[in-house]
Amino acid sequence: MSYPAIYSFWQKQESNSSELVIAQDKMLKQRILLYIESSKKIMTDIDLKLQSVLEDAADVIVWGTGQLAMKLLAETSLAKANIVAFVDGNPINQGSVISGITVLSPHQIQLREMRQPIIVTSILSQEAIYNAIQKMALPNQVILLR
Repeated sequence: MSYPAIYSFWQKQESNSSELVIAQDKMLKQRILLYIESSKKIMTDIDLKLQSVLEDAADVIVWGTGQLAMKLLAETSLAKANIVAFVDGNPINQGSVISGITVLSPHQIQLREMRQPIIVTSILSQEAIYNAIQKMALPNQVILLR
């Protein structure tokens, strides 16, 4: 699977001039710093939620093995959790190993009748994942990050 190596931003000009005009964005640094602060706040809020969940759960299942899951494992209380399984709907990730734990398919946790709480580690796909869990009629408690 490949990922983009470069991103760029463009703004359409009103004129048809082919003359290249490069202008400094004087707000860029401030906006980036605001974005960083906002991201830190989101991660802090997520960690507080994880801490609350992990106080009551001896074991958990982590659903999602993407970039956010890796960040949570590195920077939040999820790193100290007793994770009994990682689950991912993408067949490319199934069978891989994270922290000594094999990534399972959603069907495998259903077959194994795993009942631990499921922490969904995707914000963008959390609704689709939640709906998939409901469709599978899994009885597990489901924890969404936001």
